[in-house]
Order: sequence, then C-alpha cells, then structure tokens
Amino acid sequence: MVPSDDDTLDAFLGGRLRLRQARRGFRAGMDSIVLASALPPMASGRVLEIGAGAGAALLAAAILNPGWRCTGVERHAAEAARARTNAALNGLSDRVEVVEGDPIADPGLLTGSSFDAAFCNPPFNAQGRRPESARRHGHVSEYDLMGWVNAFANRLSGGAPLVMIHRAEALPALLDALQGRLGGVMVRPLQPFAHEPAHRVVVKATKGSRAAFRLLAPLSLHEEGVKHTVFAEALLRGEARLTWD
Repeated sequence: MVPSDDDTLDAFLGGRLRLRQARRGFRAGMDSIVLASALPPMASGRVLEIGAGAGAALLAAAILNPGWRCTGVERHAAEAARARTNAALNGLSDRVEVVEGDPIADPGLLTGSSFDAAFCNPPFNAQGRRPESARRHGHVSEYDLMGWVNAFANRLSGGAPLVMIHRAEALPALLDALQGRLGGVMVRPLQPFAHEPAHRVVVKATKGSRAAFRLLAPLSLHEEGVKHTVFAEALLRGEARLTWD
C-alpha cells in the first residue's frame, strides 16, 4: 500500500510497534493494546483476530508473543492493505498473515484452519447508532455479538480461549452470545478511575470449558495527577500483562 497523506504513523508498546493508520475514522488506541495484553501466554500457537483493521492488536500480540503465528481477517480492502503494510513495517510478515474477507458472512473462509486462541475488538455500535461515513465500518457492525462469537467458536480448537473487549453496557448481550458456545467465562472490568463505574470489559471464554463464571477485580487505568496508573503504563509499554488470576 502506498503511504497516503490521509494516514498517520503512530507508535505503541514503547515504540516497538509502528502503525500506519487512517487519520480520520476508527483509530487504534488503548483498547487494542489492552486486548493484546489480555491473551493468555503460550510458547507457540496459531492465533486469530477477526476485524483486524490496520493491525494494531494483531501486531501487538505478535510482538508480545514471539512464538505465535497470527492471522488477521479484515473485510475492508484498504484496512487489510494497511495491516499488511504494517506487518512489513514491523518485520512481522513471516509470522503475521492478513486475509481479506468476512468470516461471519462466509463460513467457508479459513476452511480447515483451527486456532489455539482468538481475540477481537468488535465495533461498539449497532446499525443506526452513528451516521454514514467512509470509515463507519470501524464503529458500526450489522452483525450482533452472537454472529461474532459463532465466527470464532467454529474455528477454535478444544481448550482455546477467546478474548474480547467491549463497552461495559454490552456485557449482558456478550454473555448471552457466549452461552452454550464457549464456557469458563471470566470478566475483567476496566475503570477510568478507581471511584468511577467500569466503561469497558475484557471477557475471556474457553471452548469446551465448564468452569464457573468469574467476575474479577476491576482494573483502574488512570489516577489523579497522572495520565495512567503505574500498571496501566506498563501494560501500554508491553512490560506487563492483564492476567486472569
């Protein structure tokens, strides 16, 4: 992809990840890095992201886990091209594959592939929540959460985790979508400040697990007088992980 004046070049993980992304529309930020940091560690494995966008979470996951081979699926051609460009920019083309397509609408996409873990940051808005725009795909999905969960459940090997980040208000719908498909659900709320309600949830579920539901202690991202808490800053720099203990 030829660099465009409409793109910016941004740094994540303390400069270890460089990302070319659209100047307007959906832009990767803290959510992408938190999501990548929440994936359970494995020495090696095949990992899937659906809705990879420009590749922020996908590439962060690959950088944080050098033994992984990562596949990102993105249905919008321009974003898929950016993700491939970013993989090359970060020297990860040998371990990161970007597939253009829609695995929710096309169950045959990635036929024969089985993954050891998966993750996603689905669009937070349903149809009608935002006006039409050239890049509304990063914010609006015509698929409900059940469609997203099904797309992963059918492509995960037994015992494989799925990790998702979403708005806190979407938690009931997300739990409903997971019911009967993936088990052992664990929820980690994310708060802006310790005295405020959670605004995000990170959810992990496991294929084939019958473990009981667990609501974990919230993680506060900011504190008065500083941009991020010490732990949140370490998370964003890739020096800490969001754990499921």
